[in-house]
Amino acid sequence: MVAVAPVWLLAIAVWWLPFRWAFGVPFQWFALGHLAAVVLLFLRPVQAWVLAPLLGARRPTHEEKVVLGPAWRPVLQVNDLPQRRYVLAVLPSNELNAFACGGHLVVVTSYALDALPRDELSGVLAHELSHHLGFHTTALTFGQWLSVPVLALARIGFFLQNVASAATDAFARQSTAITAVG
Repeated sequence: MVAVAPVWLLAIAVWWLPFRWAFGVPFQWFALGHLAAVVLLFLRPVQAWVLAPLLGARRPTHEEKVVLGPAWRPVLQVNDLPQRRYVLAVLPSNELNAFACGGHLVVVTSYALDALPRDELSGVLAHELSHHLGFHTTALTFGQWLSVPVLALARIGFFLQNVASAATDAFARQSTAITAVG
């Protein structure tokens, strides 16, 4: 996060300029508002309804709950955690994988549900839970949130570069001077 902070400050300043002109928002409030918005990513409903679908994951079906429940409950019981503290999601995939994200989201692939015996699935889920308990996902989520304005500017830059290249190719193919400007 420390490495991303200076670049984030520059990027957030670029995003702030239109807000300053339109609404007169001071830079400090705009930057603090962006930082405060990361809290939304740690709310369970946001993780279930927004974050999981953005990752391509979905709520488990009834059949998947039948497999997940007996593997997940012992992990929670050993750690003395309530059932509703974490959100389980399933990523339709032919890969054997699972990951933890945000503050409460644990995602497992559909193939892992089909291929792993219950004890091994419990081990995988316990591993992902340990990322949450060790606050690994918290640090990653903050770092990724800080990189959003930077990545958005990069996408705009690449888009403008592609437009300039296409315009140069279409209109100035025969002129080296105009091609250099393009």
